[in-house]
Amino acid sequence: MTLMTSTEQMLGCQLSDQAKTTASMLLDKFPTVDDIFSQQAQTSAFPGINFCGPNNSAIDSRLDIVNVPQCLNDACYRHDNCYGTNCIYNLCYWTPQSSNCDHDLAATCRGERNCNISEIYSSQMARFVCAAVGYKMLTADINKDPSCYFGSGCSTCKGQPIIWGIQPYMLYPPLCPGDFYRGEFVIAGTNFQGGQVFTDGPLVVIGNASINATGGFASIGYQIGCCAPRDYWGGSEFYMYVSTPCGLAWYPVLIAWPDWDLVYQYCPFSLP
Repeated sequence: MTLMTSTEQMLGCQLSDQAKTTASMLLDKFPTVDDIFSQQAQTSAFPGINFCGPNNSAIDSRLDIVNVPQCLNDACYRHDNCYGTNCIYNLCYWTPQSSNCDHDLAATCRGERNCNISEIYSSQMARFVCAAVGYKMLTADINKDPSCYFGSGCSTCKGQPIIWGIQPYMLYPPLCPGDFYRGEFVIAGTNFQGGQVFTDGPLVVIGNASINATGGFASIGYQIGCCAPRDYWGGSEFYMYVSTPCGLAWYPVLIAWPDWDLVYQYCPFSLP
């Protein structure tokens, strides 16, 4: 099933021959879905957050009602993450510059990815979302800024990154040596586009950071063990950093280490 056919069915109308011709000319300029899909990180969306629509439900509560099958929500998350990673700004949304991101979402709506087409058609909200995706793909604005026809937007510096806050800001590691906890940091701020996240703390960050399309949120996994040097108050402080071509931002995070008496009392072996 072609994108134009599926879009007509979802919208319940027939596109004019002129619209189809214009859409075909635009789509011919895009790389194939198979070419770009291999470049996409296969990450899953955060539980309880809807990513289909402008921003996401963590930022805009109006998207709380945009409940779609998980496979489509994951595709919307990948789409947002791809925009952020490639520094696609509002001016260039749904243009040749963003096509590497847009085609994966369109392919998911056609049942060519991790969503079966029956899952799309069984959900009224999924049909609405995919109809909107199809409309955007078919009516890409060819009158947008000429820069939207070229590569990534990451070469243009948009400003010094700033961190406003981070969750969690206090970590509670496991009690016993040899045990590890895994979690995820979500960092809020601005100008994170094209950035990397790292830390100077006694823990390991996992994988690359996911950055949303507006550059306002970055997330990354972490793993922490039970024991490390601590400050006088029984815990320790470290920093999370966001580094972009425009600069470096950092924010403190605290660790509340377990009391040594509890370690000796409840762990299956004693420390030296």
